[in-house]
Amino acid sequence: MGAVYAREVLERPSPRVALLNIGSEAGKGNRLYRETYERLASSGLPFAGNVEARELFAGKADVVVCDGFTGNVALKAMEGAGEACWKLLKAEVARRPSPGSPPCCCAPSSWACGGGWITASTARRSSWALTAWCSSVMARRTPGPWPTASGWR
Repeated sequence: MGAVYAREVLERPSPRVALLNIGSEAGKGNRLYRETYERLASSGLPFAGNVEARELFAGKADVVVCDGFTGNVALKAMEGAGEACWKLLKAEVARRPSPGSPPCCCAPSSWACGGGWITASTARRSSWALTAWCSSVMARRTPGPWPTASGWR
């Protein structure tokens, strides 16, 4: 059903289907997941194999199959991560009102992410930008040396 939706509504001619599991290897998971893997592999669908939760946004699949409990846990974890990052973003913007403040991840020209620098245009295209930004903000919650384009100050 998910593959039909992706093909007809999302206009993906050959949607890749994956199974959310505890590992990417074929033999991972309990009996239900191993049997589901075999059925999907022999279904004729473009089956991409198992994906782990950390790979859900990596673009390895257009449709991810899982049981209701696992799907609900994954969905709630994503919602919580999004809410936490949004709260961090609001707090970070509120923390840096003056022009002389240390660099902020929200600066239009460059963002300090996890110790490295990426341009704002690159960040918009990157699926990991929000995660990198949140990691950077969480690491910088306390006063201390601030990263600059030329190093630490």
